[in-house]
Amino acid sequence: MGYETTILVILLCFSDFMGRRFHCDYCDKSFPDNPVNRRNHLKGIQHQQARKLHYDQYLGPKERLQAERLKKPCIAFQRRGECSYGPLCRFSHLTPEMLRQLEHCARLESRESQLISLASEENINIQLNKLEQVVLRRRAMLDSLKKQDGRGFKLPPGFEFSQLPPSLCFLPDEVHN
Repeated sequence: MGYETTILVILLCFSDFMGRRFHCDYCDKSFPDNPVNRRNHLKGIQHQQARKLHYDQYLGPKERLQAERLKKPCIAFQRRGECSYGPLCRFSHLTPEMLRQLEHCARLESRESQLISLASEENINIQLNKLEQVVLRRRAMLDSLKKQDGRGFKLPPGFEFSQLPPSLCFLPDEVHN
């Protein structure tokens, strides 16, 4: 009887593992978790595109410029204005003007990082002036919102009240679009 009890306890302990599902945050998909399903999903085009899009949003101008310079222009994108490979395309979808803008942004970022790395009094004054400008802009924006209707907040453009999660829902008379 001891052997059967041990097997029963082991089965009860691991029974919740049998029904486990894997949820992919990139794709917002869920499927039974086993090595084959997980490997097939991770190798899939939709997952690779979603993952690349997710991480590309965190690239700075310098990293993005380096990646785009290594690529040749996409002929399909130039001819038709679209590419069937989307973000996984090996070729660049940026126009020369967009590349110049990216170079400009990368130069500005490198200048700012050089200024930040210096611990001089001049650099501190520059940083204080930037901070003051940001604070003044935010105060002006808050004052203008309060003057509009006295509520002090407004949903950003493109967001609908129905799309908010329950924890952020307000009463309809508190929000205006």
